[in-house]
Amino acid sequence: MNQIAAIEAISKYANAPHTVITIDDVPLDVLLNRAHPDRIPLGLVPTLLDWLTNPVERALVWNRFLPANGNSTSAPILMCPDDCDLICTIVIAEIITESSLVWWYRIGIDRSDSDDMPISVGTTVDWLEGVGPFCFNRSDYQRCVEAFKRQDNT
Repeated sequence: MNQIAAIEAISKYANAPHTVITIDDVPLDVLLNRAHPDRIPLGLVPTLLDWLTNPVERALVWNRFLPANGNSTSAPILMCPDDCDLICTIVIAEIITESSLVWWYRIGIDRSDSDDMPISVGTTVDWLEGVGPFCFNRSDYQRCVEAFKRQDNT
């Protein structure tokens, strides 16, 4: 089983500490960059940050990040810190929930049609090989999400 957490850290392009997601004590952007340095740039930030300014995009992220028990979804988990929207570089996780577990079954780069954003985000994904699946204890996952929720009014 993998460990997921939210910690305060400075990412590559941030001037101040912000909340980042770690998997097994490694920041998510670093973990993905190590596996695919040619495809995943360092410095991507969580979509759960209050940096995502479009209210429709924010609602979509929060609705997809923890689907109802027994369901699955494709959720945007990382975004470019320059644009802070769901159109630039977006990393997607296929999230599947069980009663006591949350799986990130696959992770990939969103290639959805930007004309239909944000609804289409996660509909076309270039899945990364050799990344995942990740399995988290549901209570640890919920603690991670709550760390972001405390900063947000969602």
